[in-house]
Amino acid sequence: MRTIPLRFAVVLTVATLTASWQATAQTTPPSLLSDVEVRQLIARGEPGDHERLSDHFTILAQRYEADARRHESMGRAFSGNPKLAAAATSLREHCRQLSARNLETAATLRELVAHHTKLASGQPSDPPSSAERFERGAGAPAPSDETLMRLAGEAEATSDHRALEDYFTSLAARYEQDAKRSAAFAASWRAGGSKNPSASGLAARWDRLAREQRASAVEARAAAALHNQHTATTR
Repeated sequence: MRTIPLRFAVVLTVATLTASWQATAQTTPPSLLSDVEVRQLIARGEPGDHERLSDHFTILAQRYEADARRHESMGRAFSGNPKLAAAATSLREHCRQLSARNLETAATLRELVAHHTKLASGQPSDPPSSAERFERGAGAPAPSDETLMRLAGEAEATSDHRALEDYFTSLAARYEQDAKRSAAFAASWRAGGSKNPSASGLAARWDRLAREQRASAVEARAAAALHNQHTATTR
């Protein structure tokens, strides 16, 4: 029986692990970008950015296509459910319409994939109609803490500041909506004050929460304005 020298065995093991890691890295599928990252790459527009956007929109298209298949299957299932009686026809039609809309959206996203693939290779291309909302981040998840920390710590280019401006603007809009809901709860408790002895205190708490949320919205819009100023002064 041949004995493999220890040094050679170690080198062989390291080489095998390295090859395995490289193969894994090469086959790791791309993931969805966050809405902030989509807007950042759109603004920057480098060939590599368009390639990454093409991957992102491919994943989104696949998701809508999967939704279409699911809704089509649900429609058939509703049709075969005797317990639903007359409602089955309406539910089947709703699912059929959902499936059709899903396929239309998927087709738009496939056009976006082709558009960014051309741009990545240096070819001229016009974006498809009805696609602007996806280039603004529709369908993409919210940015991770890691992404936001990276942008905050490294923001320099116009695309960085535009992405952060969009983030703070969206955040302000969310806080403003939260404040409206809180104010509505406060008004609801005040309207029923005569029936509930705790209503006055609860209304005051919801009013305080609404004020805090409006103040948060003001701060977020101020941060967005600062990044807008940087957008105007950077390249």
